[in-house]
Amino acid sequence: MDPQYRDIFQSLYKQEPEPRYWVAQAPPLVDDSSVLHRTIDNVDEELFRSRRRRIRADAKYLLYVNFMEMVFLPIRIRGRYPEELMTSLRADLELVVNDAARLQEGRERRPGSGSEALSPFEPELSGHSVLESVALNWRNLKLSDLRIWGED
Repeated sequence: MDPQYRDIFQSLYKQEPEPRYWVAQAPPLVDDSSVLHRTIDNVDEELFRSRRRRIRADAKYLLYVNFMEMVFLPIRIRGRYPEELMTSLRADLELVVNDAARLQEGRERRPGSGSEALSPFEPELSGHSVLESVALNWRNLKLSDLRIWGED
């Protein structure tokens, strides 16, 4: 892991929970917050168009908090805003959300006698499905190329 990022994460971990962005001496993250909300909402709309599913509120918040705390904040503190950040963010959100939908659809199918019976259809992706998708796709995330979290 890049030593600067290691130090940033250690510092963030030790800080009092509020006001995290200001205490960290990072520039205000209002623009980052808007961009992240807009990107998550756009991916949610695309998921609805393509699979008739939505991202549940808890899963949206999980994505928001994790991307804000684990991507945007460390990048802002370090002072480097990579050009590929927004392209990578969108691609990673699409990968995670689409794979979460696939995983959830798989859980909705139960083996039957000769044919598949469906359990109740859940039109919203859960935080569980999102976490499972992140874990399964960890090495495929484009944001990993920024080396924020090191090798693994």
